[in-house]
Amino acid sequence: MTISLVMLVKNPPMDRLAALIEYMQPVIAETVIVDTGSHSRDKRLMSSLPDTVVISHEWQDDFSEARNVGLKEAIGDWTLVLDPDELPSFHMLALLSTVSSM
Repeated sequence: MTISLVMLVKNPPMDRLAALIEYMQPVIAETVIVDTGSHSRDKRLMSSLPDTVVISHEWQDDFSEARNVGLKEAIGDWTLVLDPDELPSFHMLALLSTVSSM
């Protein structure tokens, strides 16, 4: 089974976003970032992250609508939606590792 990570962002702290994606790499097959208006420099940096797809999407004042854009692009058997400032616990990462090795 594969896991896709979907995140909605707008001008996220790039160091934290990169660290989160690196932390999640052992258990996810891809990261789908729905960008709702970041600076072009940040978009380039996000696109350079490993196994990451960045989708530009105009913010419509609707989190679920933006999230659904990302969910449509996710290719994994399972999809995990996180905020870019969340950091799953080690125990959650271990559980996701079990799922991804099935």
